[in-house]
Amino acid sequence: MARISIIVLNYNGKELIGGCLKALERQSFKDFKVVIVDNGSFDSSVFEIQRLLEETPITPLLKSGSLEKNLGFAGGNLERLRYANGEYIALLNNDTEPDRRWLEELLKAMDSVPKVGICASKLLVHGTNIIDSAGDGFSTLLRGFKRGEGGESLFI
Repeated sequence: MARISIIVLNYNGKELIGGCLKALERQSFKDFKVVIVDNGSFDSSVFEIQRLLEETPITPLLKSGSLEKNLGFAGGNLERLRYANGEYIALLNNDTEPDRRWLEELLKAMDSVPKVGICASKLLVHGTNIIDSAGDGFSTLLRGFKRGEGGESLFI
């Protein structure tokens, strides 16, 4: 059993999924397995994923499969959660390209404080140092917001 199970959710990401899987292949922390789920795509993403996996065994693959219809972020991840058997579970969308040390740093944070149950990553707008979010928050009025949205990241 791998230490971390990563569920990669794909929806119409034929042009994006390769970058995501290749970024996982470059991770400095290697004790992980990947579950790929296609969320009812209609852009031939499934064929692209198959092609990528045949060309190169991208990342340690635990399971790959497709759903008949788009179940949304939560539904798609929940559908494949049963295949994730790691101590930790990480969720990624097809349009993310995690930094080389992403898993290493998340694991360090999770292991350093035993009461931590969930972590969020800082997300940058592709090709910039502008923060998309560094986790979600809720105001006292229970309105959701992205932490740090629009700010400049000092570390890329």
